[in-house]
Amino acid sequence: MASSDSPPPSQSRSHHSQHQRLLLVDALNYLCVFLPLPSRSRSHSSVSGGCGPGGAGVFSLGGGGAGAAGADGASSSFPQAYDAFSSILTMRDRVSFFVDAASDIGYRVVAIIDAGTRTEEANEKWRKRREAELADPNKNQRDMPLFADMALAEAFMDTKKADVLLPEREDADDVLMKLLDENEDATVLSGDRDCFRYIPSSSTKTPLWRRVFATFTLNRNDGLKLFRGQNLSPQPGVQPRAIAELSWNTPEEFGCGKFFVSAADLCKVMRNQDEGKWFYLRGVTDKWVRQYGNLHAITAPLRRAMYALKAERLEDFDTVEEEYPQWDETSECVVWTKLTAFPDATHTDDLQDSKACFHAIEQLDPAPSSLPERVFARAALAAAYTADAVAGGLGAFTTMLAEALDRAPLPAMDPRRVSSINEGGKHITCKVCHNSVYFTTSTLQFFREKGYHVPRSVVCGECKMTKTPSTTKTTQQNNREPKGACRFWLKGNCRSGDACRFSHAAPQSPKPACHFWLRGDCRNGDACRFSHA
Repeated sequence: MASSDSPPPSQSRSHHSQHQRLLLVDALNYLCVFLPLPSRSRSHSSVSGGCGPGGAGVFSLGGGGAGAAGADGASSSFPQAYDAFSSILTMRDRVSFFVDAASDIGYRVVAIIDAGTRTEEANEKWRKRREAELADPNKNQRDMPLFADMALAEAFMDTKKADVLLPEREDADDVLMKLLDENEDATVLSGDRDCFRYIPSSSTKTPLWRRVFATFTLNRNDGLKLFRGQNLSPQPGVQPRAIAELSWNTPEEFGCGKFFVSAADLCKVMRNQDEGKWFYLRGVTDKWVRQYGNLHAITAPLRRAMYALKAERLEDFDTVEEEYPQWDETSECVVWTKLTAFPDATHTDDLQDSKACFHAIEQLDPAPSSLPERVFARAALAAAYTADAVAGGLGAFTTMLAEALDRAPLPAMDPRRVSSINEGGKHITCKVCHNSVYFTTSTLQFFREKGYHVPRSVVCGECKMTKTPSTTKTTQQNNREPKGACRFWLKGNCRSGDACRFSHAAPQSPKPACHFWLRGDCRNGDACRFSHA
């Protein structure tokens, strides 16, 4: 649920851009808006936040419905084939359309994507999600193609109109909100309520929540519209975070090499600056990990060959601490494999092109080739290893993926192939300010699954934050005819104050005045049934 229209474009200039203000996009929040996914229930979606309707059906590799039938009845729940690579091509066109539309209203897009280490809090959440994917068969429905985040980063880069930040040592939310704090004319697009935990560096600045929007719609007629969330405060229990305490510096200029993951880090082989160690921390590759093993473990010989090629370029690249989850059949639980990997040049010949690397993975993997999700994961790993080892890293992954899957060369991005993004939701009027509150398709689906009724009117997030008590929902109810005198107020100890739904006025006499008493000649005295007050 999101509310309020887009802010008007600004003509002020930032030191990051000569003519446009910044639209800071928490890009992974909208991965399943840009990338069509198989149609599943919302609860099985592998990426949270604003998921729109995706392509229907079974995960496939394209080309005549390849993979329409998989082992263990994998495709029985879907009516048609889902072509993951074609969906990535669609994502590239949607990203191009989005960036162009943002430019039309005065924004330069800066896509911020987690690429490295996170805070301990974020790491703990990430590990729990990965464990849940393996531990619960109902959640082990990984519809998100492997390395889709890297394909999304390349899509923004390939527009040539957007900047991409892949912070490897800082949490993406920290980067997002610090940039917002430093740029008074910037705007954030993020569906993560953790954005509201941040305390501005100066109390004189505009409240950060005024410049944070939760979702968007985009079509040819109306262009790009941003909408605020209905809740502009953090989740209960989330601790506040002071931006002034974030001591690292943001880049003076955006661009490749500035606060980016380098070409050596495409596969997320990161360095812990405190300990001086390299590490490789990854999750689940596909939904068949329980049955056939994690491809991160299976492809270890190829990854060590990639390390050997890295060692030729990096002076202190000697060992890598690896960690990834696997399913232990004996104990029937998730275990995290931790080991020290050394560079080994034995398989470097298999990294000369992604097709050769794909065939090498095929030989190592015990899973049958009738599982499209698994085959795509093989291709994604082959593309990542090859791009990282010999093809320049980030910027070559999607091209290498097309080669591994034996698809046609990567076509140019064309926003004209897209007519709308994230449409299909419902606009509901705020009962206080009468602005539009936008319920996305995923929110509407959530309401349906829970048996909730979609409200006819709501109070938008901005009104909850800014309106006086007399205009809020509670006091609007209070302004109706009071139910009677408040007995606590009459005693002088009502704790509800102005929000009390009972009357805080002196009780009025229920009897009409006696006309005779008013003239001074009522014969009934105290027995009169009319008021003598």
